[in-house]
Amino acid sequence: ILSAKDVCQAAMRGDIKAIEAFHSAGRMLGRSLAGVVQMLAPEAIFLTGGVAKAGHLLLDAAKNALGESLPPQCDVDLRLSEMNDDFAAARGAAVLCTKNYLDKARF
Repeated sequence: ILSAKDVCQAAMRGDIKAIEAFHSAGRMLGRSLAGVVQMLAPEAIFLTGGVAKAGHLLLDAAKNALGESLPPQCDVDLRLSEMNDDFAAARGAAVLCTKNYLDKARF
């Protein structure tokens, strides 16, 4: 049984089937994110964790599929997170909650 890490390492070595697997996963990710973008209208989506470690193997295909799946008026920046730790997503959620709270607070 191969792990995602094994497939990633194989793709980085140039294994065509591994590269195709990442491109396929990236296309599915991009199409799935299109629904999220249409509902929530985020300015940006940051990929982190194991997904980010795959780098452009996944990102390029995801960006293409996302662009193809969105109407022209929808625009979102899909990028890899520069925070490469297990808490990046939690930190981002905390910042968003704090921002929303402060935006609604009346001082």
